[in-house]
Parts: sequence; structure tokens; C-alpha cells
Amino acid sequence: GNLPGTELPKKHANNQNQATDVLIIAGSDDPTYPKEAAQLSKQSYHSSKVQLHVQKGKGHAMIGSKEEMRVIMEFLSKRLVR
Repeated sequence: GNLPGTELPKKHANNQNQATDVLIIAGSDDPTYPKEAAQLSKQSYHSSKVQLHVQKGKGHAMIGSKEEMRVIMEFLSKRLVR
């Protein structure tokens, strides 16, 4: 049997095979997670619902500008407001 809490609610049971939207963000100058690794990550999902954003001039760091945050907010707003 299934482990407790691992069963999908009935309203979602038919949606098991739907792809999940994914946003991958990488910096063009990131030595830890280079943009080539981000491309491979995107390809590993085998889904058209994966968006890759490479921030020019960005290294391996947290979000540091309104422009970078805008990418995330636009991604979320298109998916959370329906």
C-alpha cells in the first residue's frame, strides 16, 4: 500500500503526468554553477515548461537587484494567477 500522506487528493489524481513549471536561474559568470550546467539541468527535465534565465555579469550570488527579482515575479505571476 501507499505510505500515509503520499496519496494524491482525488481532484489531482488524473493530473499526475502533468509537467511542473520550473525556473532555473544562473549567472553568466558563475564558476560554481556555470550557464552550461544550467543548460544541462534544463534539458534533464524533458519538458517544455522549464524556463532558463541567465543573468549577464552575475556570479554565484543571491538576488541582488530589482531586475533579477522581476524575472522571478513574472514567472510566478504567470503561474499563480489563473
